[in-house]
Amino acid sequence: MYVAIKQKKLKAYKDTTRWTIRLEDLEEYRRQKYSRAKSTFDGELLFDNERGYYSVNQVAKMLGVPAQKIYYATRIGLLKATRKGAAWVIHIDDVKEYKENYLNRGHSNSEVM
Repeated sequence: MYVAIKQKKLKAYKDTTRWTIRLEDLEEYRRQKYSRAKSTFDGELLFDNERGYYSVNQVAKMLGVPAQKIYYATRIGLLKATRKGAAWVIHIDDVKEYKENYLNRGHSNSEVM
């Protein structure tokens, strides 16, 4: 808990000698505990969707494919991604390029048959 407070993941207020945590804040922390939405690397948000950066799972949901397919595409070089710590970060421009060059191409071939 103390680490979560210091990392500003859990809101708490220190009285003279004790920490006070509101029940709502504790419940919110527990819900978001394993979420990577607020993960940071070198002080910057890892998956900053407003700037076009997404996680592998977010890209998989966007494209409607399994996450394993996205991992495989990054590993063999079909989809550009950068590694930040333990996380793969993918830019939206690279997602669009992958979709146009590899996913749409696969659908057009299957429709011809």
